[in-house]
Amino acid sequence: MLATSALQPLSKKKYIVFGCGFRKYSGYSRNLFSLLLNDPAYNTNIYWVCNNENELHELKKIAPNNFINKYSLKWWVITFHSKAYIFTHDTTDISPITYSWIKAINLWHGRPIKKIGYDSPVERNWIEEKSKKGLEIPYSRWDYVFSYDSAHSKIIEQCWRIPTCKIIEKSPPGPSYNTLNPNTYSKYAFVILYAPTFREYMSEFALLRSPEVRLWLEKNNVAILFRGHPSRGKKLDTKELHSNIINVTTNPNIYEIFLQADLLITDYSSIVFDFLEFKKPTLLLWDGLEKYSEIYSLYLNKSDINPSNLILQPIELSRKSIDELKKLKENPFTFTLNQEFSKEELSALL
Repeated sequence: MLATSALQPLSKKKYIVFGCGFRKYSGYSRNLFSLLLNDPAYNTNIYWVCNNENELHELKKIAPNNFINKYSLKWWVITFHSKAYIFTHDTTDISPITYSWIKAINLWHGRPIKKIGYDSPVERNWIEEKSKKGLEIPYSRWDYVFSYDSAHSKIIEQCWRIPTCKIIEKSPPGPSYNTLNPNTYSKYAFVILYAPTFREYMSEFALLRSPEVRLWLEKNNVAILFRGHPSRGKKLDTKELHSNIINVTTNPNIYEIFLQADLLITDYSSIVFDFLEFKKPTLLLWDGLEKYSEIYSLYLNKSDINPSNLILQPIELSRKSIDELKKLKENPFTFTLNQEFSKEELSALL
């Protein structure tokens, strides 16, 4: 954090500024922004930072008075007169400058499943390199971080070296449904969102290439909406696989896809925590668990998953009926998640 305390008397400390680390209008910061946008007590003092034309286009439609272009003159003024940054990755989602009087609130983007921060050998090397150069570690800029459950709080303490006094044991607010479009896949009897995490090897597409799964899709009139990692999913031509497999990787509105899906299938991705907010079931496909664990250590193991919500091979999907999938538990985990953060609690925090 820059030594900006001398400027503090000049700041009105009035605004709350939101942003997302994925350069999209998405994430838990979007959820909270949408919630406050409809509240007269907040809606004149909140702004979303737009990083590109896609964000700008969407915000112009839904919040024409509550967005700012990053690095514009208005952005400089608003961020200087702000009292809080609320983001999903780091303060740089909003600004490279975090003034000393600003409260930095990290909602993050789900409970981590694979190890991160000081727990990750790759990230630990990055942290050590920054330290050698005398550069600030991003985690040190955060005033508050959200935690889904008590085990998650321990992970935060360990992986980011954040003290318990800065950990808010609440789930981030859920999405606003009234801004989403209706289902456009109504011709299918059942719609599955398949959203695997990034991997360095191609087994992430094994579910889509399974002959048994393709026959099962036809027999049951099921569609799979494939949402790949941005660096990988765009490269897969799903038309070559099956007409019932639709690549939605480039759709910027993940919440629209969540609304249209009846079931999420994912692996080691924290997207499962985003989908939980929609009160629909999730099936975890932990194929290639041994190989994946060699590359990335995991915070979770099989005992943390409800047995009915876990499969280890793609072919297991083809052995399940649609009724079975509909009856899966919404929370695939054996642990209970914290209650959602409220506007009243935000007010007290600020």
